[in-house]
Amino acid sequence: MKIIFTPGRAILNRLSYPLKFLLIGIIVFIPLFLLGYLQIERHNNEIAFLEQEHKGIDYIKSLRQLIEHIPQHRGMTNGFLKGNSSFREKILAKRREVDERFTALSTIDSQLNSDLETGGTASNLKQQWDTLKTNAFSMTAPESFSAHTDLIDNIIDEIRHVAKTSNLLIDPKFDSSYIVDLLVKRLPLLALQHQVNIPKVTGKKCLF
Repeated sequence: MKIIFTPGRAILNRLSYPLKFLLIGIIVFIPLFLLGYLQIERHNNEIAFLEQEHKGIDYIKSLRQLIEHIPQHRGMTNGFLKGNSSFREKILAKRREVDERFTALSTIDSQLNSDLETGGTASNLKQQWDTLKTNAFSMTAPESFSAHTDLIDNIIDEIRHVAKTSNLLIDPKFDSSYIVDLLVKRLPLLALQHQVNIPKVTGKKCLF
């Protein structure tokens, strides 16, 4: 042990007291500085991770609202095409609601598209909706149902994409993983399984 400390003692014996304290202070400060820097860096990374997750949640919220209303439009349109003309006004009202949701999606996409790497998906979904809205009344019921389902599937795909690019799918926290699973996987699929009873003029149940 003496051999190890001999060079240090020799150096300290040649220094004045102010320089000795300065040297000791530097030796003590450097590890503390590095530990503090690493701690701050870790917290900054956690903050950036959470901010990215919040962006994803905000974006998915807009997509989820589409998942809520488009299946309803699908069900009512299916009933209308099978002979229940009383659905017409409800369908037109629901279209206005969907248009409002797409406007909200367009707004948030303009803010977050670069952060979430959404590209032109929001505008593609809107274009698909506009085409469906224009042609729905001239389709057969199966064609309309299929076109609605394709749009819903594309929205669900976008939810999964945003969940991936916003870190939601790689959140290491055990409790958060259940919330993400509910938000990204289970709730969108519930919209596809929801049913509405079409009045007796059709005699059938129509899947939303």
